[in-house]
Amino acid sequence: MDTLTLAYTTGGTTYERDMSVLSHHSIDAPDEWQRIAVLHEHLNGSLSEDANGARLVLALDFGVVRSEIDKQFLFDFLLAMTREVRRSGKVFLPMMENPRTFTNEWLRIFKRSPRYKLRLVNSVVTKTFGLRPQEGEVPYIKLNVVVTGTLDSPELFTTNVGKLLTDQTGQSYPTFSDAKHVHGI
Repeated sequence: MDTLTLAYTTGGTTYERDMSVLSHHSIDAPDEWQRIAVLHEHLNGSLSEDANGARLVLALDFGVVRSEIDKQFLFDFLLAMTREVRRSGKVFLPMMENPRTFTNEWLRIFKRSPRYKLRLVNSVVTKTFGLRPQEGEVPYIKLNVVVTGTLDSPELFTTNVGKLLTDQTGQSYPTFSDAKHVHGI
């Protein structure tokens, strides 16, 4: 089981507790997002949208919670106006995905086995996916390349030529060889 630190502030006092979780989504890597977008319907009937970013959705499964202290902490955590979920140096500032209801689930339809699952939405809007390239991946990345081709005249890209003369680090792209690399398209 992994451990997350949950914290909330109420009445000027911050309460914090390490809680065991059976599973968690979007804590280590983004698993689910809510897009922040506005859909525009124009006078001619066409549609367009402005996407301003996304919010991370956190899904936490605490499993069966039997301790009355843990149940009370989770209840107070849900009622608090200010919350934090922390793990491995990452801090999330979550809001309830559905602020009106929370229901635990009785495991095997047994009242003494309440399973607690929370779906929270990070209040911070982001415009990046949040993943960092792994060792050895950086030479294959080039950010902010403007594509000017059309469907009738597509723009072709070749590494070490034109817009892809260098990678993101300013170096030449590595040479690919059929003997060394597997091409799966």
